[in-house]
Amino acid sequence: MVWVKKPVLAKMNAVNELLLLLQVMEDDNLTEFQYIIENSKWNVIIK
Repeated sequence: MVWVKKPVLAKMNAVNELLLLLQVMEDDNLTEFQYIIENSKWNVIIK
């Protein structure tokens, strides 16, 4: 585990939705990050 600057995150080997998750953490208007399975496909929902 290492600390990195935010712009570097997009270039790192991490979960595909990491930047969406960070968006939820930083945006006061967003409160939820969910995985929903529809038609056997995993979809991310942010609210």
